[in-house]
Parts: sequence; structure tokens; C-alpha cells
Amino acid sequence: MKGKPMLRDLQCAQTLDDAVRLVGSGGAVLAGGTDFVSLYAAGVVGNDVAVDISRVRELAAVTQGDDKIRIGAGVTLQRIEDLGDDSSSLGAIRDGAALVGSPQTRRRATLGGNACRSSPSGDTLPGLLAAGAEMVALSARGQRAVPASEFFRGPGINALRDDELLGWIDVPRRASVSAYVRHTFRRSMDLATVGIATALEESADGPRLLAAVGGAGPTPVATPAVWISGVDVPLADLVDLLHDQIQDIITPISDVRGSEWYRRKLIRPLLERSLARCLARR
Repeated sequence: MKGKPMLRDLQCAQTLDDAVRLVGSGGAVLAGGTDFVSLYAAGVVGNDVAVDISRVRELAAVTQGDDKIRIGAGVTLQRIEDLGDDSSSLGAIRDGAALVGSPQTRRRATLGGNACRSSPSGDTLPGLLAAGAEMVALSARGQRAVPASEFFRGPGINALRDDELLGWIDVPRRASVSAYVRHTFRRSMDLATVGIATALEESADGPRLLAAVGGAGPTPVATPAVWISGVDVPLADLVDLLHDQIQDIITPISDVRGSEWYRRKLIRPLLERSLARCLARR
């Protein structure tokens, strides 16, 4: 068809320099590929060259540092699900990764791909916000770190420039626990109507709490962290503390998955479930 993009070549990057060069020359990034064909068919991906980054060792590595965990953009969701234990700052990210698609999908789909797809209902996105993650973009100009809170710009839109690829996701090591839950109409293979991640962090000034919400606006959003008097505050009080803040920052729409009213009504029960799971991981 006239005007329809045609994929004319597939380049397989062997090194990180290869990947940066090929993407900088106009190639579209192909990682797990679970969304690539559908996006290409829909015309969302208009590049005529695809760059397979699955063989780039640095992009498939998880590095456990003293102050952060660096997750390569090519690390699969199955591997994210298998990382560590629940009592880490990765808890909500791991919860979200475990819910994406089917087991077969998760063995191919990558954390970087889920982030770069930038779906408002992406299951790992609220966890990235709750963890205070940084997205490290790579190009011929060097590296550029973008806070997750500034990375997501709209449905399918993010802060990556045309000549950049997502290299790593840096998750700060904190004395924190987190959790993510969602509502769907099917148990699996469905997008979240609403999803909520919560995080409880211990700091020198005391515990603080925040929530991040997906599926209730054009991008996932997070509340400011609020200080609480202690970790023994009743669950109902914690829910009340965050509920109104969330209602103030979300902008849900009405669509086939639910009305604006329905999405707003989901906030309290999902927040309660997420907080309960989060507190149980202390």
C-alpha cells in the first residue's frame, strides 16, 4: 500500500556500540519483539530498519551495586520476576512483571520494552515510579539519565529522543518495601483497568509512604511521599492518607475497560490491597 512503512532490513547488534550506532542511524529497537509486529502493522513504528539488541550483553545484565540495582533494558520480565525476594525495593516492579501477558510472553518481553511501550496501563510502570527509578538513555552523544517520573509523556510516548535507546534502568537501593496490584476483568492476558503500586521507605527522618497509579490517566502518576508516625499506623488510616491525594492527581477516562466513575471507585480497594501486601513484606 502506498505510504505504508516497509521493513527492508534487520540488523543484529553484537555490541553496545553497534546498537547505539544503528539506532542513531534511524533503526527501530527490537528487543523481545512481543509488541513490535502489531505496532509496525499499525504504523506506530515507521522505521524501515529494525535493530535487534537481544545479543548485546550489557543490555541483558543485572548488576547489584551498593547504592543501586542496574537492570539492562533487555532483561526479560521472567528474569525480573525471579530476582531477589519480596522484601526489596524491587517488590512492586516484580509484581508487575509477573502479571504481563502469558508465561511465554514474559520469557521474551523485556522490562525496557514494557517501559518504552509507555502504555498508561503498563504493569511495571507504577513500580518504576514507586521505586524512584532512573531511565538511562544512550546515544552517540553519551548517556542521559531521566527520572521515571519524567520519562512517561503520554500514551505510547516517552522522553527518548529519535537517536536514543534505553540502556539501563537504575533502581536505588533503599530500606524499603513495595507492592503492586491491579484490577482486570480476566485473570491474565489483559490490561489493567487500574493498577496501584505502594512503597514504604525507612529513612533517618522516619518512615514515608507513597503510591503510584497506572490506567487512570494518559501516564502513570505518583503521589508525593508522605511521612507517617510509624509502621504500626492502622491500614485504614494509611488508605485514607493516600486516597484523596490519588484522586487529586489522576485523570481517568471512560472507555471499554471502565468508566471514569468506575476507575475512581477502584482506587480505595486497590490501594488497601496494595498497602496490605506492602506492609506484609516489612
